Amino acid sequence: TAIQRFLARGTPCPTEGARDMKGKVCLVTGATSGIGLVVAAKLLDKGATVIATHNTMSAEDAREAILKAVLPDVRDRLEGDNMNQLVIWPLRLEDRGSITRLANSVKKQYPSGLDVLVNNAGNMMGEDYETSNGLEKTIDISFVGPYALTETLLTHVHKVDGRVVFLTSHQHRIVTTRAEPHKIIQRTIGYKHSGDDDMRWHRSRQFSQAKFGNTCHAYALHNRGVKACAVSPGRTNTLLRRHVFPHLAGRYYLPAVLWQLRTPEEGAQSVLHACVVNDDDFVSGGYYFNCKARPHGMSPFVAMAADAACEWAARESKVPVTRFSKRVPTKGSGGPKAASLKPKE
Repeated sequence: TAIQRFLARGTPCPTEGARDMKGKVCLVTGATSGIGLVVAAKLLDKGATVIATHNTMSAEDAREAILKAVLPDVRDRLEGDNMNQLVIWPLRLEDRGSITRLANSVKKQYPSGLDVLVNNAGNMMGEDYETSNGLEKTIDISFVGPYALTETLLTHVHKVDGRVVFLTSHQHRIVTTRAEPHKIIQRTIGYKHSGDDDMRWHRSRQFSQAKFGNTCHAYALHNRGVKACAVSPGRTNTLLRRHVFPHLAGRYYLPAVLWQLRTPEEGAQSVLHACVVNDDDFVSGGYYFNCKARPHGMSPFVAMAADAACEWAARESKVPVTRFSKRVPTKGSGGPKAASLKPKE
């Protein structure tokens, strides 16, 4: 038991090779609890300006929760003359209007650009719910919503050669298909109520598909010349599963496995590393786990399905894929990088 708890801790975020975050503008979704709260607090500790989104609590409560998590001297500064270093804005990822309002506010208040976008918010439903967009709720909130937010802000991120960090899971590797490569996305993410056994609803299947979509989006952004990566925080004790175990069984199941899970502080380390690591060491298009890029951790189906995943999400969200006109090799990662700040018409 002690050995398993030791192994579950993961790796602390390295202090060497970290870039200076002072003056950087970072947007963290789902920043009022769990991993998002820790990442937002640590970025504030490092001097970054943080835009934290909230959904289930008031802005005042969200701000108080984040202030409790920062260092004492940082808290004093944020409560004093530097209150604008922490901005709290609402966001509902299943509401396309909410996404548009947030993106417009970011562009207006921070016209120079967005240095880091952390797509942390997500959920795992315990029952089969459909949103007003006609999508299964886990897929809509955990994949299509983050896709829409990212693409809406993409030129703003690209303007300062920023980066996009997606939270994924090792469960994205569960997504496989017997179909031809160009049909992968139809059978995995294209969820509709169907009698097809491959398309039937199951909470783990929907979560895996959403994380597969996030990983595909990170890979596709890299191929379009935008710095992006997917990060697996490991099995972490957060509110993600709050809809899965609301009943009596959850009271017994969660305590039984709690010691095997990472704390939010432990789970946030790889995410924080992806935010602060130097550009030369940042592996764009990569899959991070335990603060290291792990090429073999990414499903081989991601490369085949990445573009199709984005095209599907573009149709469902009505937010087009943003493409840039020119690309040059990215130093450090060996991948492409957009040279022009102007998207294609």
